[in-house]
Parts: sequence; C-alpha cells; structure tokens
Amino acid sequence: MMDACPSLLAHYQQILVLSENMLLMARQSEWDTLVYIEEKYVHAVAKISELNASQENSLPGVIQDKIALLLRQLLKNETEVNELLQARLNQLRDLIGQSNRQQTVNSTYHKFSDRASMLPGEIKNNRMKNGLITPASRQDTRYMQDTVSNAMPGYPAGMLLRTITGGICR
Repeated sequence: MMDACPSLLAHYQQILVLSENMLLMARQSEWDTLVYIEEKYVHAVAKISELNASQENSLPGVIQDKIALLLRQLLKNETEVNELLQARLNQLRDLIGQSNRQQTVNSTYHKFSDRASMLPGEIKNNRMKNGLITPASRQDTRYMQDTVSNAMPGYPAGMLLRTITGGICR
C-alpha cells in the first residue's frame, strides 16, 4: 500500500503540471497546443481514476492533505482556463457574426451590380451607360435597405446604400 501512495501522489502532481501548461497556453492564445496538452490531461485523469479504484486502504492523512492541495490548484487552473476559453469563444462568435453580416451586404451589393466594376461610382455609370438601369426602382431600393438593415442593425441603411451603390439608390 505504501508503494501506491507515492505513485498516486506523483500522478496528481503530473496532472497539475499538465493543468499549468494548459493555463499557460490559454493565456498565450496557443489553442492548438492547448488541445494537444488537454488530450494528455484527460488520459492522466483517467489513470488517476484507475489508481483510486485499485486503492484498497484509505490514504494516510499527509498524502490526503497533499492531494487536497493539488486538487484546489487544479480547480483554480481549470476555472481560469474555462474563462479564457469562453472569452475566445465570444471573440469567434463576434467574428463569425461580422463575417455573416459582411457576406449578406456583399451578396446584396452584387445582386444590383453588373460586376464590371465593384467601385460604387463606376457601377452606376457602367450600368446606366449600358442601358441596364435607370435610377433604382423603389422596390429595389426597399429590398436593399431591408437586407442591409437586417445585416447591420443600427446602421443607417440609406446612407450605406448610397455609399455602396454610388448614389443610384436614394
């Protein structure tokens, strides 16, 4: 039994080292490395479960105190890692939202251009020169304003449309 105690304590210490490395990677935004270390962490925790299950007698008080101290630090590290992961998740959610809004605006913009040029003033001139459009119909303008308003809530759609269409939508 005495041989199992140091082994069990050593495994808890190994888990703490992995936990500290995970925290360091999260603080440095090294997400790929964090995932790699987390895989090792999960395997080490599984090993601890096996060691605890095979433990026949209760651990001496000194070992229990050391393990309790390690567990408190593990919980503290895990809390901070989770906070950092949540912050990163929020950043990614914002970036995806921005990308989706930009894609919607671009899609709407492309629907009303002849794609000869993507510069606002040139779109108006090229399309009018080729007889493709007259100033945008009220229906087209309303559709574009609704699409922009949905994609970018709070942004004045009329101003944005005049900017991206070179003034063909009023």
